[in-house]
This record gives sequence, C-alpha cells and structure tokens, in this order.
Amino acid sequence: MLLVALAVRIDSPGPILFCQKRTGRHRKEFVLLKLRSMYSSAAPGACVTVDGDARITRVGSFLRRFKLDELPQFWNVVKGDLSLVGPRPKLAQLEPLAMPYRPGITGSATLVFRCEESLLVHVPEESLDAFYHAHIMPSKAQMDREYMENATLLSDLGILLKTATSWMEEPHHSVLARIAREAMLMRQDAPAVQTTPDS
Repeated sequence: MLLVALAVRIDSPGPILFCQKRTGRHRKEFVLLKLRSMYSSAAPGACVTVDGDARITRVGSFLRRFKLDELPQFWNVVKGDLSLVGPRPKLAQLEPLAMPYRPGITGSATLVFRCEESLLVHVPEESLDAFYHAHIMPSKAQMDREYMENATLLSDLGILLKTATSWMEEPHHSVLARIAREAMLMRQDAPAVQTTPDS
C-alpha cells in the first residue's frame, strides 16, 4: 500500500487519499477511503466513470483496473464501517436499500460488475447517470438482496476466493450481456454530431 501511495503522489499533484461519504448499515453515513485515482483539479462530471475518462490519472487507470485503489478500505473494516464481504456502499442518492448489514469491500454484485467502466464506454456521456439508474442500479440491488437473504460463512469464503482470482478472467453473466446490448442500442440511437465546414 505504501508503494502504491508513493506512485499516486509522484504521478500527479494532490492528496494521496480520496475520501467520500457513503451509506452504510441502516443508512448511517461514513467516510469511505480510497487511493486517489483522478486528477484533483478535474472538473466535475458524471457520477459514474468509464474507461478512458479524462479525469483518471495514468496510475489511477492501473489502480482501478486491479482494484488497488480500494486497499485503504481495510481501515474501514477495522473501524467497523465495512465488512470484508457484503453489498458495496453507495452514495446516498444511489442507495435504494436500507441495509441491515454492513456493506463490504467485495461481494457478488461487485464481482459481476467489476468491469463496469468498460461496460459503460458505449453510453453517451450525457446519458451515463440516467443509464446507470435505469439498468445497472436495479441489477446490483437485486443481487445485493439475494446475497443478504442467502449469505453464509461458506458463501462469503467463496466470494473472497473469487475476488482473489478475478483478475485472471473476464466476468460473464446474462445481466452483463443484456446491459451491453442496451448500451449499444443507446449509442446507435444517439444523434449524430453535426459538423459545419470552414468558410
């Protein structure tokens, strides 16, 4: 973690850590810690990010690919804000569940959507937030509900094992295929950019 933090510091000016309020157990807010993966001077944009987002630093792109920016969240686990396995903590405006359990660093929905930024790359920027609310958020919420209803120690150990090996393969799930089709259709339906010849 110290080596990664040093890389963040060298790569771009700004703080090493990114701190953001998230919703936890029983909608209690807490400060989630991440290693900063975006330029601190970046202009605000969509709440969700995609591959190639200009706000992401060079080191940040690597960190996000292998989820190394999540390492400081082990401190959130020590504090009791998070558990190792559970639904990911959301921004207050993106959390449809009043979770009776602690959110986690990893979980079933996290594994399915671990390449979410690649999945969204075909969605027009002005439609990102709306597309997320319409297609991705409900799917994650359903997976979170199923997890909370059926979680056992054995299933949690399985999720931890899958998380440790997830970098070796691309995620496959029927929900991802459906969302990818919706994203492509939205791209095809987007109005073409009109260009005016130089006078």
